[in-house]
Amino acid sequence: MLRKMLTMELTVTMVFLFLTSTVTNSTTEEETKGFSPGDILKVEYLGVDPPVVSYGEFDVAVFYMEYWSSVEGGVKIASKLFIPVGDAPSEGWPAKVWLHGFGGPGYDFWHWPFIEEDWRGRGYSAGTAFANHGIISLCPWVTGAGPSEPFATYSPLSLERNSGCAYDAFRALKNLPKYFEEHKEVAENVDVDVEIDYDRLIMSTNCISSPTLIYFASQLDENKDVKIRCLVADTFLPSVAYLSHYIVPYSLECNGLTASAS
Repeated sequence: MLRKMLTMELTVTMVFLFLTSTVTNSTTEEETKGFSPGDILKVEYLGVDPPVVSYGEFDVAVFYMEYWSSVEGGVKIASKLFIPVGDAPSEGWPAKVWLHGFGGPGYDFWHWPFIEEDWRGRGYSAGTAFANHGIISLCPWVTGAGPSEPFATYSPLSLERNSGCAYDAFRALKNLPKYFEEHKEVAENVDVDVEIDYDRLIMSTNCISSPTLIYFASQLDENKDVKIRCLVADTFLPSVAYLSHYIVPYSLECNGLTASAS
């Protein structure tokens, strides 16, 4: 009985998050002045780890990064940045933007703000795995997830917002080499060569972000400044309705007490 109640509580919480409506961004017009989509606001060094897979070639330097997005009239997006340690290939590292699934936000920012080793989480392992093989990986907490603005408004149903956040992540990657060149103190404790091959840009999503990937693909013609070489769906779940099909029966059985507890 307890197990069933806990399952229903989790379900109601998920349904509530699915249905969370977009709120007006609190960022004022004054605060948006001078920022363009993809402008890098902050980069902080977190640490270096060896490969998470035995056949990984590179150690990985991990950073916390904030960039500006045009979503909701202008918001700050938080992310983790994973860079292979060592010299880049002559043409630069390939780079990818990786969007978390529904469980990703919970795993990834439970411990926000990071203290000591708290920056290791679900998004950490995925980003590290890619960078182990020589791919710079930028993993945003999409709009409204974790510390990303507008605060606490994340929904996997917000395809336009989430896609816009991803496009601006690629614009941030374009600004990355210059940022590291102008802020050498960011990488003073690690040997990273921030050179990117912009002919090898990858867009990748996990689980419930799959619908965002589909919407992202539909917007390629409207974002011609971002040249994507490859789209990758990791754990492909293209339909939120498909997932909701399994949630609804539990939510309909919830009594008032269980719903209130959730």
